[in-house]
Amino acid sequence: MGKSRIGILMVGDSEWTGGLYYSLNIVKLLRLDFNNLTPDIAVFCNSSTPNEIIEALKSLSVEIVNVNDHSLPYKAYGYIHRKISGKNIRLIKEINKRKIKALFPLTSYSIENTYYKTKCIHWLYDFQHKFLPQLFTKEEILKRDLEFSAVAENALDLVFSSNDSRSHFLRFYPNSKARLHVFKFVSLINRQEIENFELKKSYHHPFFIVSNQFWKHKNHMVVLQALSVLKERNIECKVLFTGNIKSYSTNEFFVELENFIKENDLSKQVVFTGFLPRNEQLSLMNNALAVIQPSFFEGWSTVVEDAKALNKYVLASNIAINNEQLTTNAAFFDPESPVELADQMGLVLNGSMNIESVDYSLDVRNAFNSIVDILYSK
Repeated sequence: MGKSRIGILMVGDSEWTGGLYYSLNIVKLLRLDFNNLTPDIAVFCNSSTPNEIIEALKSLSVEIVNVNDHSLPYKAYGYIHRKISGKNIRLIKEINKRKIKALFPLTSYSIENTYYKTKCIHWLYDFQHKFLPQLFTKEEILKRDLEFSAVAENALDLVFSSNDSRSHFLRFYPNSKARLHVFKFVSLINRQEIENFELKKSYHHPFFIVSNQFWKHKNHMVVLQALSVLKERNIECKVLFTGNIKSYSTNEFFVELENFIKENDLSKQVVFTGFLPRNEQLSLMNNALAVIQPSFFEGWSTVVEDAKALNKYVLASNIAINNEQLTTNAAFFDPESPVELADQMGLVLNGSMNIESVDYSLDVRNAFNSIVDILYSK
């Protein structure tokens, strides 16, 4: 298999870091040497792919193909050709000349898919817009429905990150002829880098950590409400919220969070860290009392996988996907109930939660076998 080349798409930008890290994690996973099954990899990126991603790829012994890295006339030709034909001629050319076995992950279907001389494997991340339509505009819902329908009708191989997501697809697209696969991705963490990372003095113990982008469905508010409940019980602790603040500082939801903090005098108990390098974020998670994952909806949470890889306890919202993803070292609460979350946080503070030692390497090996089976299936 070492001579069979796999193509990984990483053409994107920092607006959806989850998708980029999904692809990066797959590259890292495929570079592991399990029984000499490591494939050759070509990663296709563009000028919008963040430098942090590019730097991470450079250490993984893969071919990095920047489809925008060409002369101005070549770029102009590609731009005009795409406007006329609807095809990204540069990407098609770069993919086809490398004679790759499979291309993954495609998240939408377009005419250019038919020009790739390889097996195209699609990935649908989640169906949040079907279950929480109030968080989307009509235009966003229509756009997703059109994209998902096109994939359902045309994809030959389709990957989901959970059985929960697969069941959603079968509910909404029962007539799809695509071959359906489930790949439960894992987190690959260098423990030594995490443990050697020197934390800022301002991060004092004890603290819980929430590592989600500031989107309403991530349900940060229930954590603040739980802090208020604990304060009424004369129990004080700190919660660190990681994630980029600048993009959300004027967002109605973020302003609502800030107002709640002020109105309930929680400023000493809440820290918004802003965007952090991944090693720093993971180091904070490693030093936290527990990880809180309060979301109303997830596809397959990277945060939860990080916590599992670090053998951390997780307080998670009681939704189907969290129950599928977390089988040990977890307690579940109603995402609408700050009292339930406060009760569980209190138990953690009292040392009443026992952490079971789990061999995460078994999950990693299973994930490797799963993605290899999908990529090389006929």
